[in-house]
Amino acid sequence: MTRHHLARWSPTGTGFAFRNRNPTTLTPDLYWLRLDGSLPQFVHTNVQTFAWAPDGSALAYTVARPVGNMTVFDLYG
Repeated sequence: MTRHHLARWSPTGTGFAFRNRNPTTLTPDLYWLRLDGSLPQFVHTNVQTFAWAPDGSALAYTVARPVGNMTVFDLYG
């Protein structure tokens, strides 16, 4: 079963971004889906949170990665 989490419409209404759990790694992967009929576009793996820029021009998201015995969250945009 595919699980979609945290689906969010773009501020422009032209599509939405969503997390989908990767069935192989079980990590939450981020995708962007345009409403023009194109297939979902993979953005990044192991995404914890994400948010749209107010004008819809970009997505900002955090990615978890292990460093020693800690988890570090990197911010992308």
